[in-house]
Amino acid sequence: MIKEVLQTDQINTDADSSIKGIGLQKIRAAERLLRALLENKRAVFCTIEHVDDVLEVDVEQETTNYTAEQNKSYSTDFSMNSHEVKNSLRIFFDNWYGTVEASESIRFVFYTNTNIKKENKVGVLKDIEESLPEEPLLQLLCDKKYKEAFPFVLPIFKKYYLEQHKKHIANEEDIELYEKILDSMTEEKWEKFFDLIEWNFGKPNEIEVRENVEKSVGEICLKYGVNQKYASIVVAQMLDMIESRKFEGDFLCRIVHVGEIKSLFLEFAQEAKIQEKLDP
Repeated sequence: MIKEVLQTDQINTDADSSIKGIGLQKIRAAERLLRALLENKRAVFCTIEHVDDVLEVDVEQETTNYTAEQNKSYSTDFSMNSHEVKNSLRIFFDNWYGTVEASESIRFVFYTNTNIKKENKVGVLKDIEESLPEEPLLQLLCDKKYKEAFPFVLPIFKKYYLEQHKKHIANEEDIELYEKILDSMTEEKWEKFFDLIEWNFGKPNEIEVRENVEKSVGEICLKYGVNQKYASIVVAQMLDMIESRKFEGDFLCRIVHVGEIKSLFLEFAQEAKIQEKLDP
């Protein structure tokens, strides 16, 4: 499993942000589980608010694959200067640096319903003489044009990263640890880190994702011979299962396994058979 080296709980994220995103987190976790079921995967499980907003673990292959996802449900577009983007990168970086064994892999997802906007030359960018690229910095990261992006992106991230850790350490001298971590990062390592990030801008919002989930549930109902009248009940039970378990302390009690989702459909299919026998 992921080593407990630099986990996100070292820095508390804003409570209001967590409350704001809980609906999207639940429905995105449900969407991942349903996709795994449709793909006939038998060793996938998800949880929310552990390591990240949504954590998917896939142990189908010899290598354990982790997907840590940040969910941002907003009405305004994001730039590299946006707190939400910088904080997501900070969480990704802390979960990436030295936390994964050789037998494991991890990737990161930034998922939002909003789009990209161009940066203003404010904050640390004011100290850089070079003019900003024509394209927004986030777009350059999406396109993996690191040579154009890094001269601006890395100073923004490094400044924010150290500021955040300074706020949450008991001894100010301990900040040297984080400074050394940043100093040890070569351009090749930065590229390796950013290559693991999947940027999803302009994606379906919570309502649209729920519609996609309901559509997938309908497909699986047909697959297992479940009456469509149970579809809404299946969705409700899935979301309740995902949300209620996030309060569990033990990791194994927090997760929802794809097999449990399959069992929901099989239970309703069995109920339909019983009803048919009782009232043909």
